[in-house]
Amino acid sequence: MNLSHVCLGYSRWTVAAYKGWKVLLTGIILAGWMTDVEKKIFKPKYDLPVLEDYSSPIEGQYWRQFPENKAVIGKSRINHERLLELAHTYGCEDWDRLFLVCQDIRYGANIGCTGVGRIPTVARNAKSALKFGQQVSDAVADWLEKGFAAGPFLEEQVPEGAKINSILCREKPNGAVRIILNLSAPEGISVNDGINKDDFPTMMSSTNMWLEVLHKAGQGAWIMKVDWSDAYKHLHVRQQDLDLQWFSWLGRYFQELCLIFGSASSPGLYDRMAKTALDLILRKAKFPKDYVCQHLDDTAAACPADSNALVAFDEVYTEVAEYFGIKLAPRDDPEKAFKPSKSGIVFGISYDTVNWTWGLPKDKLQRLANQIRWITEQHLVRQDEIQSVVGRIIHIKPLVPEGRFHVDHLMRLNNVSTRKDEHIPLDAQFKRQLYFWYITVATCNNKAGIPAPETVAAPWAVQCYTDAAGGSLDGPGKGAGAVIPELGWWTYMPWSRSINDGSWQVQGKKVSRILAALELIGPLIAITTASEQLYGKPIIFWVDNQGSCAIWAHGYSNTCALSTTIVKAIAAVASALGCRVYIKKIRRCSNPGASMADALSQADFYKFRQLGGNQLQAEPARIPLTLMKWCVKPTPDDDLGRNLSGALAQKQPILGYNVGHSL
Repeated sequence: MNLSHVCLGYSRWTVAAYKGWKVLLTGIILAGWMTDVEKKIFKPKYDLPVLEDYSSPIEGQYWRQFPENKAVIGKSRINHERLLELAHTYGCEDWDRLFLVCQDIRYGANIGCTGVGRIPTVARNAKSALKFGQQVSDAVADWLEKGFAAGPFLEEQVPEGAKINSILCREKPNGAVRIILNLSAPEGISVNDGINKDDFPTMMSSTNMWLEVLHKAGQGAWIMKVDWSDAYKHLHVRQQDLDLQWFSWLGRYFQELCLIFGSASSPGLYDRMAKTALDLILRKAKFPKDYVCQHLDDTAAACPADSNALVAFDEVYTEVAEYFGIKLAPRDDPEKAFKPSKSGIVFGISYDTVNWTWGLPKDKLQRLANQIRWITEQHLVRQDEIQSVVGRIIHIKPLVPEGRFHVDHLMRLNNVSTRKDEHIPLDAQFKRQLYFWYITVATCNNKAGIPAPETVAAPWAVQCYTDAAGGSLDGPGKGAGAVIPELGWWTYMPWSRSINDGSWQVQGKKVSRILAALELIGPLIAITTASEQLYGKPIIFWVDNQGSCAIWAHGYSNTCALSTTIVKAIAAVASALGCRVYIKKIRRCSNPGASMADALSQADFYKFRQLGGNQLQAEPARIPLTLMKWCVKPTPDDDLGRNLSGALAQKQPILGYNVGHSL
């Protein structure tokens, strides 16, 4: 074994693990893109004639075979009286919310559309609906059979004030489609233009929240998931709003009677009903709320391996759901729901709590791979296509340690236009990050451990205090300083003249005034300069700028490319050194360490020596030349962290770099 491994702190296991992951990564890259997505054959529920063209009206036999529902008043599935009964027995988290939900169930939901949104309009169906015409017809027939919609009606039977909405659809994995009424068209006078989304808030769960639940429950935890079938259709819409929910298909007219997939208010209206029901179920089951995640119609829960609480919760959920009138999805499809188990798919991601690994189901991984491949081959891509792939990546991001530092270019193009059909030019940086995510997810799939959420740092973490002054010609020597009192280590770097005189700008802003970025340079200087002292250790960098802390936690800045470059560089160097980094807020000069860092930033070495005494090294640690050169005229650079790590590899072994030493 090379003695440098011991000196640096890399054990045999660490080196072997690194080499193992490298082999996996290389194999994925050489294997190329996966393309064999297995498409399921659509199986219609209704025996309707298959048409060659679904863009024109049709008469005759077709409609005689079509189901009918001429009842134009909807009915909610849930019994509001039983909600109230259970609330009076077991208590309620929010009585005001319960009252609103009961009103919605009893009288129909007010979708909140006012003003121009109620103007009668007629819109044409989208190409996606015509492309999957057979599936759309089958879905509409099913709505009528279940009482979710009324129709079919002739044109003369449609009220004068009706709003005829365009329908589009999204293909499901089973070959069927989800019909979506486009309530965002026509632009400016659509139903959604008349709805204030702030009146209908939703509290979504996330992968991050589920990771917290899993770590509370621990390795080997029991997990389960329940799903509401036809979730939005549990709540009908009040009669005053039904004329806003018309659509046409094959020359006939239909009216949706329940909450619509595509309405801006539907998620909020449904969410408060689902949360009310869950609260009552939790109370009856006496199950702790912090072991449950609810994301609209999906509810996932966990409990420790030595507990049977989840089985009891599952039984109560099933029992109370039936009592309320909630229709749950059957458990023959593990993607939708599953009973208490040691493995399962939660929010689209597969977890194995015994092996403590995560992965994407094969079909999802293949679809993501194909989507990325197609996008990376294009020069222009529709805004909604970008939003689709970025949304999938953001969902996975918490599972990849430091994944948040690899999404800035994705997010930059995610909301370029408010028009979903506008074509957005793609740049090399965007495509590079897309490729990173495909390779990373494919490599880690069902092999990587479930990561711990970003929580409290280890008690033995190294405490490093950094500070930076704004650039100025008023006082000589202002710059950035860092000090680690427990090691007697410190360093200091004055700003260059181009920063101090305000001549150097990034994105039209004087770098001397971009305080969040200047503050972040302190931790970058420290981790790069003290690499030999900090390798393999958790580190807390204390800074007195809240904006800097927020950018680190987020992984990038929406407005400051320079700050994004710096946090990405810190993360890259930390990974190469095997460090876990935390950047936290501290009040200015609130303790000796913070005061020493402040003195360094002001070039007040007399005060610095007074505070530090004899415990500090005599001279500042020497900052690597690569970093000093960059700091003269700091510029956005995605490769800064890689370049700094490569420079460090010239003098010490660094994981992933084979320059001056061999691992």
